[in-house]
Amino acid sequence: MELRKLNIVKFRGYAWLDTGTHDSLLDAGEFVGSIQHRRGLLIRCPEEIAHQKKFIDMVQLRALLPKYEKTAYGAYLQRLADESQPRSEDRRTRW
Repeated sequence: MELRKLNIVKFRGYAWLDTGTHDSLLDAGEFVGSIQHRRGLLIRCPEEIAHQKKFIDMVQLRALLPKYEKTAYGAYLQRLADESQPRSEDRRTRW
C-alpha cells in the first residue's frame, strides 16, 4: 500500500461519517441534522466559508441574499450578514 499524506483542515470540528450502508447513511444524515439544529450552524455552507476566508467581502455576501430569499438557507445567510455588522455601541468611542 502506498503511503500518502492526508491533510485535514479543522475549522469548527470534523467527523468521519461512514456511509457504506443504508443504515449508516441514515445515521450520518441524522447526525448532520442534529448538529445543525443544536448549534444553529450549517455544515459546509460555501458562502459562509468564502466570507470567512475573505474570498468575498460583506458587499458580495449581501449581493447573494436575493438569490436565496424566502428559504431557510437565505435566512441563515441573512443572519450571518447581520451578525457580521458591527453594532452601534461597538462603534462608539469609549473614554
